[in-house]
Amino acid sequence: MAWAKAVDLAGKLRTMREAKAQDGEAFAVLFSNESLDSAVSLDLRLIEADQVTTPNLVQAKKTTVDGIVLDEFGNPKEYHVLKEHPGGKVTLSMQHDRVPAESMIHWFRADRSRPTGKAGQRLISARSRQAQEMVFIRCFSPGGTQSADVV
Repeated sequence: MAWAKAVDLAGKLRTMREAKAQDGEAFAVLFSNESLDSAVSLDLRLIEADQVTTPNLVQAKKTTVDGIVLDEFGNPKEYHVLKEHPGGKVTLSMQHDRVPAESMIHWFRADRSRPTGKAGQRLISARSRQAQEMVFIRCFSPGGTQSADVV
């Protein structure tokens, strides 16, 4: 409970819920925050959906869909996150961070069975067609990385 208060988990989840209602999806990056007054240093940095985008469409591969780089099975490998909100300044900066999929929480409604670039319809794999609401999180285990769909 102390950790949840230290990171304002309730407030961040409320903001993600509002973002999902407005944009069709919500993003948060998991990171280690050593300044927390908690035994757990895990924290969430909320990302606006507009910041997750493919910064250079000319060099984009077929496996890159609106800022999400997919593997050969359609699972996200990494996310491209603009360092600045695209509507925040007169000059549009395409400087971005590459965020590994295991560090990103992506909450969206799965409406289609193949990847698409439209907000709210970004998909991970064909099996996601069966889910109404989905959060995709990669979890670490001693034996390697495992994926978990949280419905």
